Amino acid sequence: MRRPGALLSFASAVVLLGAGACKDAGQGSNRSNQQNASASEQVKTEQEKAQQALKRGEDAQKKAADEQSQATRAQQDVQDAQRKLAEAQQKEQKERGEAQQAQSRAQQEGQTAQQEATQAQQRAAQAQQTDQAQQQAAQAQQQTAQAQNSAQSTQSAGGEQTVAGRVSKVNDKELVLDGASPSRLKLSDSTQVTVDGQPGSASQISEGSEVRAAYRMDGSDATATRIEVKSK
Repeated sequence: MRRPGALLSFASAVVLLGAGACKDAGQGSNRSNQQNASASEQVKTEQEKAQQALKRGEDAQKKAADEQSQATRAQQDVQDAQRKLAEAQQKEQKERGEAQQAQSRAQQEGQTAQQEATQAQQRAAQAQQTDQAQQQAAQAQQQTAQAQNSAQSTQSAGGEQTVAGRVSKVNDKELVLDGASPSRLKLSDSTQVTVDGQPGSASQISEGSEVRAAYRMDGSDATATRIEVKSK
């Protein structure tokens, strides 16, 4: 037979054991709640991290797209610049070729102009020489005519002299000869005129005719006594 003190001790032990069990159960429940709360927080944190990572990825993708767009524009700009450079080079080459052709033409034209100028100078010199030669020939001819006229103006019997020349002017009072000395001969009623060896008159003497005349000097005037006219 058990003692009341032992029963009390047993009951106390049961009570204590139950209380301990309850305490342990409460602590376990608290630990489970804490673990659940921790897992939820961790899930939430991981979700936030995932969202942040996703946002960073989106930002990175957007940035990459922007950079790709910039790279595309830059490449397009480079291509445009290359195209413009090629066009500028082609234009420069074309203009250089045209400039070279123009320079070549200018040189050729300059050479042609120089040759023409040289030829013109030569022709001018030749013309000048020809003109001088003609003038000299005319002077020589005039001197020869004067010498001939002087030679023909010989002293004849009775104080008559002769002269020959081309008629430049004639009327019923006087006769004017070119290149003769004397050049003026007075005509009188006694002046004898023959035309081609036939008797004639002063009216038959025309300008440009070749004549040979005999004359007498009356003071300072020469009066024709005979005039021989050659009509042909």
